Amino acid sequence: MNSLRVAFVTMPGVYADIMSASLAKRTDVAIVGSLSTRHDLTAEIERLAPDVVFIGLSENEGEADVGQALRACRDGCVIALAFDGRSATLHFLRPHRIAFGAAHPDHITSAILDRHLHPKD
Repeated sequence: MNSLRVAFVTMPGVYADIMSASLAKRTDVAIVGSLSTRHDLTAEIERLAPDVVFIGLSENEGEADVGQALRACRDGCVIALAFDGRSATLHFLRPHRIAFGAAHPDHITSAILDRHLHPKD
C-alpha cells in the first residue's frame, strides 16, 4: 500500500508538532515536507507532491492560498487550520468542503486517511 503523503505550510509550530506526532503513529503516512513561508507555494507543493496539504491561516487571512495549494495538489486535498488551532476545514479542488469544527488531531488524521484509503465512498 502507498503511504499518504502530507506536507505542512506555515503551520503554527506547536500545532505542527502535535499533528506530526499524531500522523507519525501511522505506518501509512509520510510527512514529505514543511514550508515556513508561502514563497513559491505552487512550485514547492508540486515538488513535494503531497496528497494532503495542511496550511495555517491567521484570523485575518482569506483562503486565496488554499485555492493556490489546491491547484498545485490537484488529486489531493488541503486542510486549512486556524492559527489558534480551534477549527479546521477540509477543501477539495472540486467544490467540496467539510468543516471539522474542533480541530482535534486524531479526528483530522482519521478523516484524511479514510478519504485516501476509501476515495470513492
